[in-house]
Amino acid sequence: MYILLFIILVFLIFFFIYKDEGVPTFLFHNTPTNFEELLKVLQRSKVHTYTFDEVYDLHLQQLPVKVDSCLLTFDDGYKDNYFIAFPLLKQYKAKATIFINTASIGHDPEYLNWNQIREMYKSGLVDFELHSHRHAAVFMDTKVIRTANEDDLKDWNLQYLYRNELKLGDPIFKTRSAYSERAVKFEEPFYQNRDLSAIRFETDDEAFERISEDVNLNKGLIESNLKKEVHFFCWPWGHRSEFGKQIIKKAGIIGFLSTKKGTNPRKINMDHIQRIEHRNYTVFKFWVTLKVCQNLFLGRIYQLLS
Repeated sequence: MYILLFIILVFLIFFFIYKDEGVPTFLFHNTPTNFEELLKVLQRSKVHTYTFDEVYDLHLQQLPVKVDSCLLTFDDGYKDNYFIAFPLLKQYKAKATIFINTASIGHDPEYLNWNQIREMYKSGLVDFELHSHRHAAVFMDTKVIRTANEDDLKDWNLQYLYRNELKLGDPIFKTRSAYSERAVKFEEPFYQNRDLSAIRFETDDEAFERISEDVNLNKGLIESNLKKEVHFFCWPWGHRSEFGKQIIKKAGIIGFLSTKKGTNPRKINMDHIQRIEHRNYTVFKFWVTLKVCQNLFLGRIYQLLS
């Protein structure tokens, strides 16, 4: 009995100490159909939103974000972020950050173009940060896990790895984000006759060059088009890696966003920014998650259970 009372007492102490110390960060890709209703939840709850440019400025001053805050993020840079999300952000005076893979910008009709991005950025409501240039994967093991099927032939990433020469029956290896591992590298005899003895792992120098090239392309395109500095990187597919992080930091990036559910302290840990993504963003689920994760203690419990 006394043990139970002690546990309840400790729970209540932590609950009240950390009541307003959490900063939930929500992850979207395409704009949810009920995005306006989600913004109404924030408006009714008097929640303050920030761009990541503003988060960076607070970080430099060693200041926390305000109590009752949250961060809204979009990954990839889909065109509906301009046509649907942006007008609603203006209407409700909310702020968001879009993490873009720049190889698709202005080239894929499903993605934003630079004119739209510049307009959004100039509004002061939308920031743009890094999500890699190609959003590509690499083969990260030399063990064949299966052979290519018809669906694989339509997979742009697999075709990219095979120099657009992937055929039925070709060996497929385990893949992971291009930023997370030293990659399996094909030598020319593999491309010619699928000689499995002609594959090897990259050296550290080769991996450094490959990752650096991609992140610097991503960074350079955003900075040259928006005349701003970028400081945050969102891991493709959430595939975090200390190996990749050390390379990316050399490009001047200080903040890293994951897809790991949970909340963040008001003085945000730049090395690992937690985000919340619901496959189905109902208004009730959004409200509950917001309230839970505004409490840093409850948000940590949510993280452990997710």
